[in-house]
Amino acid sequence: MTALRRKSEPQSQDLFKLLLLPAQRQKFIRKSKDYLSVLEALYQEIQDTHNSHVIVDDSLHPGYAYMLSCLPNVDLHLVHIVRDPRGSTYSWTRRQKKGLGSYRIHESALGWNLRNVVSELLGLDKSISYMRIKYENFVKNPESTIDTIINFVGEHPTSSPFISPAKVKLEITHSVFGNTNRLSSGVTDIRLDEAWRQKMDAGEKRHVTLLTLPVLLRYGYEI
Repeated sequence: MTALRRKSEPQSQDLFKLLLLPAQRQKFIRKSKDYLSVLEALYQEIQDTHNSHVIVDDSLHPGYAYMLSCLPNVDLHLVHIVRDPRGSTYSWTRRQKKGLGSYRIHESALGWNLRNVVSELLGLDKSISYMRIKYENFVKNPESTIDTIINFVGEHPTSSPFISPAKVKLEITHSVFGNTNRLSSGVTDIRLDEAWRQKMDAGEKRHVTLLTLPVLLRYGYEI
């Protein structure tokens, strides 16, 4: 499965051609039919097993979202979450210090540019419903932001995990990749993490700011 995904899923840089040249889409679908059929069966099984109307997939790669958009039975809603690139880079640096990967500052910054620009381009695809939110706004108003997302996907839940506007009761999840916080359960406070403002090396902060400046300003972040 992993090998098939690596062979089929387009990298962010390859998405530019697919998104800017729509005629390439059918060619891509034919080339990726084996993996697409596996994905279709997987999501159908999840829906049948849980009798679900909405499946939340927290994959981080725009290429994966593009593949889902190629499935005729998937009504894709893309929630594009943007975080200040300096906070994002500092977070990846902390993961590296914990032995959870190897991330160079310039690679993280340029990757931030690429992922966000490509995600925006995905939002121009008429087959995809798209909305963008800022991480910082979400953490400051988590309950109202989640309500906005629920309305975006057209759902009307009868219950909520929120105990208060910034406190949530988390159930056990089975995610195999991501921040170690994904393993937390029980009552949890949602707090803004801006440790990078005080703890990030000043030179690294300037480096990331310069490398991401056009996109950073587009999203309304201060220099």
